Amino acid sequence: MTNSRQGNVSPGVIRILTALVGGPIVLVSAYLGGFWFAGLILFIGVVAMLEVGALFTSAGTKPFLSVSVVFAVLIVARYWFTEWGIAATVLITGAVAAMPFVSGQRVPERIAATFFVVLYPVWLLSFLLNIRFGLGIDRPDDQLMRMTVLVFFLVWANDTFAFYAGRKLGSRPFFASVSPLKTWEGFFGGLIGTALVAVLAKVLGLIALSWGESAALAAICGICGPIGDLVESKMKRSFEVKDSGSLLPGHGGMLDRFDAILICGPIIWLYLAYVW
Repeated sequence: MTNSRQGNVSPGVIRILTALVGGPIVLVSAYLGGFWFAGLILFIGVVAMLEVGALFTSAGTKPFLSVSVVFAVLIVARYWFTEWGIAATVLITGAVAAMPFVSGQRVPERIAATFFVVLYPVWLLSFLLNIRFGLGIDRPDDQLMRMTVLVFFLVWANDTFAFYAGRKLGSRPFFASVSPLKTWEGFFGGLIGTALVAVLAKVLGLIALSWGESAALAAICGICGPIGDLVESKMKRSFEVKDSGSLLPGHGGMLDRFDAILICGPIIWLYLAYVW
């Protein structure tokens, strides 16, 4: 990490201020559930999708973003629209079948990019809806709400502790070929952060978890969070950009803020649905 300044305010302070604005919006929507949370997930997913689409476009492969947006809506609407699978099948088949009639070069690449930009990040992000709506998880709604909130806190703690541990103590590179600023000190700092949040949730009785289950969730976020960050770093490195966007001061783009949870969400859902 660097010690650069944006104006007279440090990057760390800007990150905190942005989190203080965006964090409550995420948590309140998770508390309300239903269309509120689904709408937020759709908004975050579509913005991140457009950021990824812009990266592809800058490299000469322009996705058909109108198709991507429709697919993103279907992914989120699947909790209420029971025929979403039929609609998605028609959409995918139609997009592929239209290939001979699309003019220009690199059409197969454009179609592949069209579906990549929606599967990553919208499909992966939608597993948070699986958790909040209890898909495959037989628990009361208040427990599902608390679990969803806990997932966000675990991921945020991992990111925050990793950021500051890396800045203050970081010296040994962690996967330098993908992300030169990542360090082992930051990785273990993030792991400690998730452990502290899991212990706090258990001690305060905020959610019905055993010590083993708390440790499992902390481990999932502590390991999968950095992997999610590395996935995005690899993608940005491939496109030779620093940030996915500039929407969130101190964080970069929407994808920069939610990259870790894209991997944590599906793995946590699998754990909750088949182990919890």
